[in-house]
Amino acid sequence: MSKNIQLMSCPGSVLAVAVLLAGSLSLVGAGRALAEPVVPDGYRLARSSEEATPHLRDLLREASGTGAADLQNIPSAWQWTQPLEPKLSQKRPADLPEPPAATAAGPDEDQSNFLDEVSVTATRRPTRARDSTQSVNIVKREDFQAQGAVTVSDALLLIPGFNNSTPALGGQSNLSANFLRGFPDTEYVVLRDGVRLGSPFNGRSDVSAIVLDDLERIEVITGGSTLRYGSGSVGGVINLITETPKGRPRLTVSYEYGSYSFNRTVAKFSGGDDIFAYNLIFTGIAAQNNYPFGFTLPRTPQFYGPNDVARNPGCNSDNAADFDAFGTCLNGGFPDGTSLYGYLKPEVGPPLKVQGINNESHVGNDNYMAKLIYKPTTNNKLSFRFNQHNLLIDDRSPGYFDYNACGIIAGPTATKNGTYNFDRFLPVDISGREQRCPLQTYLPVTASSTLALPYSYSNSYNGRISFKPGFSYPSAEQAQGEDAFFRQRSSSESEFTFSWDWDINSSQSLNTYFLYYRQALHFYRDPLYFYNSDLLGGIAANGSTASGAGELLIGANLLRPYVVGQRYEVQSSYNVQLSPGQILSAGVNYVQDKLDYQENVRGDNNELLSYFNKGFSTSRLSVFVVDDIIFSKLLTTNVGLRYTNSDQFGSILTPAAGVRVNLSDNLSLRGNYSQVFNSASLLNLYVTTGTYGQNTGLPNPSLKPETGITYDIGVDWSPARNLAFKLTYFDTYVDNKFNNQTFFNPNFAPGNGEPVTISQTINLGSYRGSGIEFSGDWQFADQWRLRVVWTNVDARPYGNYSDDIDSVTYPNYKEFQDYNLPFNSVIAALTYTNKGLSATLLGRYDDGKYRFRGDNSSRVPSWLTLDLNLEIPITTAFTMTASVFNITDTQYEYLDANPAPGTTFRLGGRFTLGG
Repeated sequence: MSKNIQLMSCPGSVLAVAVLLAGSLSLVGAGRALAEPVVPDGYRLARSSEEATPHLRDLLREASGTGAADLQNIPSAWQWTQPLEPKLSQKRPADLPEPPAATAAGPDEDQSNFLDEVSVTATRRPTRARDSTQSVNIVKREDFQAQGAVTVSDALLLIPGFNNSTPALGGQSNLSANFLRGFPDTEYVVLRDGVRLGSPFNGRSDVSAIVLDDLERIEVITGGSTLRYGSGSVGGVINLITETPKGRPRLTVSYEYGSYSFNRTVAKFSGGDDIFAYNLIFTGIAAQNNYPFGFTLPRTPQFYGPNDVARNPGCNSDNAADFDAFGTCLNGGFPDGTSLYGYLKPEVGPPLKVQGINNESHVGNDNYMAKLIYKPTTNNKLSFRFNQHNLLIDDRSPGYFDYNACGIIAGPTATKNGTYNFDRFLPVDISGREQRCPLQTYLPVTASSTLALPYSYSNSYNGRISFKPGFSYPSAEQAQGEDAFFRQRSSSESEFTFSWDWDINSSQSLNTYFLYYRQALHFYRDPLYFYNSDLLGGIAANGSTASGAGELLIGANLLRPYVVGQRYEVQSSYNVQLSPGQILSAGVNYVQDKLDYQENVRGDNNELLSYFNKGFSTSRLSVFVVDDIIFSKLLTTNVGLRYTNSDQFGSILTPAAGVRVNLSDNLSLRGNYSQVFNSASLLNLYVTTGTYGQNTGLPNPSLKPETGITYDIGVDWSPARNLAFKLTYFDTYVDNKFNNQTFFNPNFAPGNGEPVTISQTINLGSYRGSGIEFSGDWQFADQWRLRVVWTNVDARPYGNYSDDIDSVTYPNYKEFQDYNLPFNSVIAALTYTNKGLSATLLGRYDDGKYRFRGDNSSRVPSWLTLDLNLEIPITTAFTMTASVFNITDTQYEYLDANPAPGTTFRLGGRFTLGG
């Protein structure tokens, strides 16, 4: 413990740990003075394997996959995730023992059902579902292997409350489209073996880029978990539990090949015993993802042509009285006769079919994973884990194929006509007066449209092809889904974790971990950017090319050579059994995030002159106390308090409480209430000009943390031993919601090297997410099982603020459903297993979403897809795998203007030696 104290930099942290340690020592004495009472299920803390009470030892075995004595006799029809041997009926085979008869001796004789499933995430200890107030959903290795999942987001499809709108496409997703109870990945927590993951830059933890090959199960708590897991756990917690192999050495090698150059290679070497275990894994994924696409934009913008001029007799260039001191028309229009070429008309255009090749979505994803477990004594366990993740992607992939042309830049303006001065872009009438945005209009992303404002082009670069103003597609350019000038991004993430679990005696335990996490980013872009229109007056920056297309030099010096973030975290928690059925847990947690990056100095022509480094950091200390009480077999409760002190925002206190009522062995009611908060990331704390804090270090000191309330009520019911349901209603809101405000840089002047726009995170209004989670599991035959998940979520911003076009907060989509989320999604998986043979049919239904800056009249259509995954054992050592995704070849947008591929396939095999 003293080593942990030395890691803490602030005096308050040392004092807090000292107080905790003093309390711990006093409780040690109290614990030793306790008699050895009979303890309700799941709440006895073991001193060693010899002294452990039978039930907790069984729970620990079950949590590690070895099985618990009171769970071993579950009928095969109830084991949803275990491969089943073929049987003629659901009767027990004659060679298996009958389950013990139920008696009144105590809770250990409960008939086992899904409420006896053991998890570690809800309480940070092995605990049965019936002894936890929260709802924990579990996906085991058998489950995600049966559905052909590659990344964590794939595996979480069968978790109620989780919305994954974005296909992994080779292990990457760059659109923040994974949500838990309506909240994005900055507002739910992802753990690996109970230790937080997430970018030190922005707090994101993209589960679409995390592979599954070192995991044995995933546990998900939907709902606020600030009490035990701190900042950001507003929507819930996803805990990735890694495998701890046992037995003789085993080597597993697998390979898959699939559509659009998908390649996946996995090599795994593992083994161990009760003293030492090891797991060494490499996973490599590469995919081109260059699939053809097609979708329809519901309405298109209209632009004035080269012959259109303003008709505004009230502002004549020959009459000085018509202008103010800044040369702006007093009536708000354009001077009479001014060309309107390229400006946006108020009228809305017709729908447009967009087609092309998604040629900017390649990915390389390499993962190196190692885990070592050492138990020097029966009551001490040391764990070492290392993960290295290298990722190379296009910065906007897997695609973004439209702009909303109305209000690209909005907010207040210093002049009467902001559009005329280009500090915003709104429709103008024939006199040049700005108009409010009409029904939303959408423009395909092309090489020219990424450079345009206004959209004054209507011919090919060589002048031989004419097309509608502002619409280079399809005559001159194809939609290419890249609005970052073909920028690529590489990242390197290194995670090292050390943990120590010490069973002090039969009533006390101490759990400590230390995390070091480093993320480095590098941006790259070819300096030449090609377009094929007369956007720049037909004169390219570097002259004509052999193809006749325009050529624009985009200097590579516009990018960050590097950005490096680091996180240090240490936590120690102490658990003591105060009385039969009551465990008190107390802990302290310290986190420090650091960000370093290179600053470029540019000249008048934007050339790189020099550079220097910048860095900043933030830290927070938390102390928490939780009391878990089993009053009886009927009633379980918990109550707790977390105190957090941050050098960013000061102090915050967040209480939580929960209750579960077990009405019978197969029916439970539960409810939870919690105050939640979310700290600002390092990037939120500084005014920025880029995605990762480039070209600035200006502080943003007035930012407050997001704070709110979450509660849920639910029922768990198993009407038959092969049938189970979970139903939950949830409601969460947060105030002081983080939102980006983009505005023109007041220091900008042509040639001074300052960026045109800068952005700042502000606290704006509130955000709520409410809805229903449902899951049903039915093992209707020995070889067949069905799982159905329904998520209903209403997630939208609200509050006392303006979302008008003249507000700096525009567009914030006030009172509109989040455009990443459908109101309803349904997932169903039908699985057949027999002697190693596995076949899963997975159906996904999405009832449609809003478009970006859109409304009900321009919604993304609903869609339904079917996937099939097969595992076919050829020999005892070799299994063939095959998957077909989107069997019906459905053409759909998983997000606004992000079309998914049609039918794709993967074919491979898995070879196992030893074990």
